[in-house]
Amino acid sequence: MSLMSTSLNPYAALACILEESSLLASTRLPLAKASQRILRECISAPSDLPLSDRVAKNGIAISWRDGAMSWYAAGQQTAGAAASQLLDPEGAIEVVSGAIRPRGTDTVIPYEYLEKLTGGWQLRAGSTLSKSHGIQRRGCDHRRGDVLLYPMTLLQAPELCLLAILGLSDVAVTSIPRVGLISKGGELVPWHTDPLPHQTRESNSLGAEICLRAHGFSEIVRYHACDDEADFEQVAGEAFATCDLVVISGGVSEGVRDTVPYALRRLGVREIFHQVGQAPGKGFYFGKAGNCLVFALPGQAIAAMMSLRRYVVPALAKLEGRSLPGLSLKLLDRSEADDRLELMLPCSLEFDHHGQMLGRICSTRHSADIASLRESRGFVALLPREQAYEPGEVVPYYPWAPL
Repeated sequence: MSLMSTSLNPYAALACILEESSLLASTRLPLAKASQRILRECISAPSDLPLSDRVAKNGIAISWRDGAMSWYAAGQQTAGAAASQLLDPEGAIEVVSGAIRPRGTDTVIPYEYLEKLTGGWQLRAGSTLSKSHGIQRRGCDHRRGDVLLYPMTLLQAPELCLLAILGLSDVAVTSIPRVGLISKGGELVPWHTDPLPHQTRESNSLGAEICLRAHGFSEIVRYHACDDEADFEQVAGEAFATCDLVVISGGVSEGVRDTVPYALRRLGVREIFHQVGQAPGKGFYFGKAGNCLVFALPGQAIAAMMSLRRYVVPALAKLEGRSLPGLSLKLLDRSEADDRLELMLPCSLEFDHHGQMLGRICSTRHSADIASLRESRGFVALLPREQAYEPGEVVPYYPWAPL
């Protein structure tokens, strides 16, 4: 039995889904393969950072003397070389940014403060400096034991560069959710073949895979089952056993061949709800087979794609520990509302001179008119109400791919 015998509103449906979506286990990956993954350990500084006094500017390193205006060249200190020694306080060692501070020096004067002389340098007139200028002291950035990265951080280039500086070769991250995409229907044929008059090219699984990959979910397996119940149950059972989340396209509405909910019940799937108060895609199903999340979407292309983006993408984000930003935009044109159902409408995306997102509704003939999405960049959700939505109203926006 379903927990919900009537249509849920979309926000309640999403809340049910997220409540059932638990964080996956962690795994360790080399840094080069950890980009865009979710950190699952606390990273602390193993030592002071920087580990020693460093030169912060290209210039000359000196031993500070009040009133000193010129220095002779006493050597060079390059990055990566061991610290040299300044023996005479009237001399200066030429240094580069990132080099270790030469012993016997305590100040770096950048070149822009200097005039070059034969065999040395002179401070430019009007220049004002103080002792310790141009030196990064040991531990000035972080002390040993300081927490640098917390669990659930998204690892991007800056974080991975930091881990490399700390000397880590691998890192603990959330495992990528494994997704199974099942297309169902005896009328479906591969998209690269020529269909007969009674057949249709299967495209929903391709669209779903592209959408999921765009959001960073790459562990995807595609399956196909015909309308034969035994065949579907065999395919679905295999997917439930090997995947963290399964998306079934087709067979979930009210047609004579729409038997997916019954087949899932026979497979022991716990139905959580079936039907959501939205259009398109009212016949939306969600359940669980053990720890595997099970979604069954309408077979119509637009309904399937919108439901996938609205519900499946957030569920996958929850499994991995990602955060999905809530987006909204201003409508550019008037749109009729429905007093009972939330309307999901494809829209284009524009920006005004303030950077505010603007959307123009794309007209569609029906929920299988996939060609009508060609100029859309996502869709808006119009809450049920009696009056129409007017230009300038702000509404929730769901892009096909991250902005």
